[in-house]
This record gives sequence, C-alpha cells and structure tokens, in this order.
Amino acid sequence: MDLATIDLLIVLGMIVVVTAIGVRGYRVSGSITGYFLAGRGLGPWVLAFSIMATYFSAASFLAGGTTYLYNLGFGAWLTAWHIIGVVLMWTLVAERLFRYSSKTNIVSVPDFIEHRYQSKGAKMISASVILLLFTLYLTSVYKGGAVILATVLNVKFEVALLLLALPVIIYVCVGGLKAAALNNLVLGALMLLAALITFSAIMFAVGGPISGLEKLQGMNVMDKIPGSLWLRLDGMGPQPAMVAGMVPSLIMSITFSISVAQVALPTLLMQFYAAKDARVISRGRIIGSIAVAAYAILVFSLGAFCHLILDPQISSGEVAALMKDTDWVIPKVINMLIPSGLRGLVLAAPVAASMSTLAVTLLVLSGAVVRDIIQPIKPGLEEKKLLLLAKLSPILFAAISLGLTLYQTDIIVEIVGAAFGTIFVCFLGPVTIGLYWKGATKHGAIASMISGLVVGLLWYKFLYKVTWIYPVIPALAVSLPLFFVVSMLTPKPSNEVLELLGAKCPVVNFTSFLEANALYYKEKPAIIFPKSGEVITYAALLEKVNRLAGGLKRLGVNRGDRVLISTGNSPETIISYFATWRIGAVAVPANPDFKADEFAYLIKDSEPRAIIAPGPVCDLISDLDLELGGVSIISLGGGRGTVA
Repeated sequence: MDLATIDLLIVLGMIVVVTAIGVRGYRVSGSITGYFLAGRGLGPWVLAFSIMATYFSAASFLAGGTTYLYNLGFGAWLTAWHIIGVVLMWTLVAERLFRYSSKTNIVSVPDFIEHRYQSKGAKMISASVILLLFTLYLTSVYKGGAVILATVLNVKFEVALLLLALPVIIYVCVGGLKAAALNNLVLGALMLLAALITFSAIMFAVGGPISGLEKLQGMNVMDKIPGSLWLRLDGMGPQPAMVAGMVPSLIMSITFSISVAQVALPTLLMQFYAAKDARVISRGRIIGSIAVAAYAILVFSLGAFCHLILDPQISSGEVAALMKDTDWVIPKVINMLIPSGLRGLVLAAPVAASMSTLAVTLLVLSGAVVRDIIQPIKPGLEEKKLLLLAKLSPILFAAISLGLTLYQTDIIVEIVGAAFGTIFVCFLGPVTIGLYWKGATKHGAIASMISGLVVGLLWYKFLYKVTWIYPVIPALAVSLPLFFVVSMLTPKPSNEVLELLGAKCPVVNFTSFLEANALYYKEKPAIIFPKSGEVITYAALLEKVNRLAGGLKRLGVNRGDRVLISTGNSPETIISYFATWRIGAVAVPANPDFKADEFAYLIKDSEPRAIIAPGPVCDLISDLDLELGGVSIISLGGGRGTVA
C-alpha cells in the first residue's frame, strides 16, 4: 500500500468514525430537550471542545494563508481578538445564559428572546434572521471542506460535497446535539493536533520564527514587493486598500468582527444551555479559552512565512494567483513539507472543522423552524411529531445549502460574504447586552435586529470595497444606538421577567475563581509558605476565607465598606484579602511596621469598618487617641482587639 493511499484511508476513516460516534447520541435524542440540548448533560471537556470546533470551520484552518497577502499585523490582531472574544464569551455570557435557560427551560436563542422580551414577534424575527443567514453561511462551510476533500481524494467537487454532507446529516438526524458534541470533542482535538503539526513543519522549514522574519524582511516577493511590507501594520494588503491607505483600518475591522462575534453567535450560545451544571461552565471557561487561544496562535500567522517556502518553487504568476486566493496556501505547503501518511491526518483537520460547524448549524436551523416557527403556529402539535420534524429538518437545510453551493449567483455570493458578521450584529444587543441591561425592550431588540441585518448586507454589497471598512462596524454603529434609544423610549417588560433576569444572573467577583479551584483542585496546594513550611490546600483556603468573611459580615461589614489589612508577609494576608473581596468590601493595605502616627493618618483617611492585624499591631491601634466607635479590630492572636 503506497503512502498516498494511507492519506486517503485516514480521511475516509475519520468520516466513518464520526458517523459511528454520532449514533451514540440516539439514546438521549428521544425528546425535544434531549435532541436539541443533549438532555442538558454535557460535561466541561465536551462543551468546551464542541464550542471551539463549531466556531472554527475549514475557513479558520485555511485562514492561516491569509497573511500570504496581508501583513503579519492581520495574524497578530486576529489572534489577539480571538483570545479576547473567547474570554468575553465564557466570562460574560456563558454562566448567565446557562442560569437563565435552566430556570426557564428555553431551548433556542429565539426562545430566549421571546421570554426575555415577552414578544412572539421578536422571536419570529430572530428565527427568520437565523434561517436566512445561517442557510447561506453553510455554503461557505461546505465549499471550504469540499475543496480539501476533493484534493485529498482526487474526486469531483460534487462528490466531495456529498461525502462531507452525508455523515453529518446521518449523525445529526439520529443523535442531535449529543452526537454533534461528542464528535466535536474528537474533531476539535484533531484540529489542534493538525495545527501543531503544520506550525512545527513551517517553522522548521524557515529556521524558526525569528530567522523566518529576518529572511522575509530581506526578500522581494515576485522580485518587486519588499518583504518588509509584511512586517508593518500599514504595509501589505489588498492593492486598492494600500493605495487608499486603509490597510490598518481594514485589518482591524475584519479581525475584530470575525473574532468578537463569539459573544453573540447562536450556534455557540445555545450550547451553553446544554451544560450539566454551573460547575461545567466554570471548568469549561478555562478549557475553552486555552483551546481557542492555542489554535489561533498556531494557525493565523503562517501565511507570510509560506513565501519563504513556496515562492522559490513556483512562478511569479502562481504566487500572484495564490495572493489572490489565499485558501490554497496552507494546503500547498502541507503537500510540500509533510510526508504522506501524516499529511492525511493534517488535511483531515479542515474537513473535521467543516463537519463540526455543519452539524451544530443544522441543529440551530432545525430549532429555528420547528421550535420557533412551527410550534408557535401549531401549539397543540404533539412532541413526538415535533421531534420527527426536528430530525427531518436538517436534511432539508442541508439540501438547500448544497444546492446554493453548487449554483451560486452573484447576490448569494454577496450575502454569504456578509452573513457571519451580520449574525453577530443582529444578536449582540438583544441577547448579550439583554442578559445584563434590564432596560432593554422588545421594540429595541426588533429595531436592532432589523437595522443590523439591512445595514450589514447593504454595506457589504455597495460600500465595503469603496471604504475598506468591514460591514460589521457600520452595522454596529447603527444597530446598537437604535437598541438603546428605542429601548429607553418604549415600555419595559413586566417586573416578573426583570426580577427573574436578576435572580438568574448573580454578581460574581474575583473570589469565584477561588471557589472553582477549590471544587476541582481540593487537596492541591494553594499556598506554600517557605518560612514556616505551612501548606494550605485550595479546599482549606476556601474554608478559612469563608469563615473570616462570615465573621466580617457578623461584625457589620457590608459591600463597599473598607477593611484595613496589616498582616504582613503571611498566609493570613491572602485569607484576609479574599475574605474582604468575597463580601464586596474594599481592602485597604497597611504595612505592619508603620509607626503610631502613620496608622493614625491611614485610619482617619480611609475610615475602615474593620481592622485585621497581628496582636501587637492591634494593641498599638487600640492605644491611639482615635474615635474607633463602630470599628471592629480583629486580632490574629495575642492582642486586646475583638476577634471574629
């Protein structure tokens, strides 16, 4: 068996494996909640990798070649914004949305919009936006995966499309989100492995990143373009944007729009509903952020270095063609650098990325039509019939998007180009901001969705290549002010809904991370104090913090009060700070070596509600000629103060 055949078998084997894994989801797909939300039973690793794999389609892997045209600032900012976006999504949106969904039994993002704004009309509009834009967005996902599959298998594009679509349709129809999420764990890991292999191969070929940058600066691309332009943010980019001096603004608008979209994409947000409990969100926050950051760092800046590998081997005409269509840069370099056998594993990654995105997107589309349109129109329809419709709907949407992929018109191409960013614009206000701002109304949500859709599509069609500003920026500039202004001028939802919103979204502070660590790393060391050899585990630290925080509360210390802490270099300092922050009080640090007049000045200036200090410091403060009425002095042994 030759090595090229091994490449083919690896890719085909991956398709067979994901189909088999997907069938496992059948056991929990016997109800609407089981089908769309995996029975609300996803664990942290599955949830984190499923969201990561859903977000990164084949375009994300091929996007590594984008800096073959754009300067390296594109890759750097794309990476930075991706890290910012994933942290914001997991930190600001995940837990609030999970708690909201677990109390209200919502299944989809339009469900959330209906419940949050008490409006079936807003729900219908949001479902319509999803149906339009995600159906068209699927065409780009199909195209990216099928191009790679056709290359590896040496088959026609149409055959590759069917090979890509059929396994996804089978396991989504059979197993729903459970099937998609289990597969996404495997496919996400494959994507990370392929990214690491590709990064290592390219860096080895150019002598490492520093050497590669030096060589790039010294070369001339096509014997006329200085390589140094790839090292300047205002350097290399599309020729019209360079002439207009708009390369930096183009880079910033594209990278921001693509990356921060994570905080409002329905395909990602609905998966938070499926978490087993709040602890899954806490742990998934770490796993998901690291996975996205690692993938972005490994992939997004590779294209510029590929000039050093490809250009000596191909003609100037071929270089120009690749700069026009950078999707082929990474596959060509992989074929050149990575040996057969291993190459099949790497090229399976963009196919895997496409499959993971297709699966969850088909589920979101199915939910939009069955749960958000058919069920409100026919509220008496049996769940068994709704479930059957939900399982058949992915076949319909897959067929429509396959047809659009094969027979694209100019207008479809334009809408597909704007679809991803426009989805983000439409849901940022109603969903992400609506989770926090109780003043948001149904009229504001509707105005935001409609204006975001219209401005995003029209800007892409008529003004994008004139202004070189990505359409998300002007669409946000219109939709967000409308969201706030219209909301402030229109009636609010009922108090019951607003109170429920507040109840589901408790305020968390810095000490929540201590609580999460105590849950997962109970007996691991949190503090190691070399002087005494004392070791405090996370569980013990949380217990000590809670005990002191309870003592402060009993002494009348409330949110916003100040607590003076003068404990020096000791474990008690960490405990005291965490306990103070845990109840929302303000920590005021003081050096225990202060003299009496220095303590007197600090106490008068800060007006603490409590003082935490060693015994001798407590004695010194007690002897000061100060009015300390109402101030509790907590002595850490041996003093005359009040001990909590």
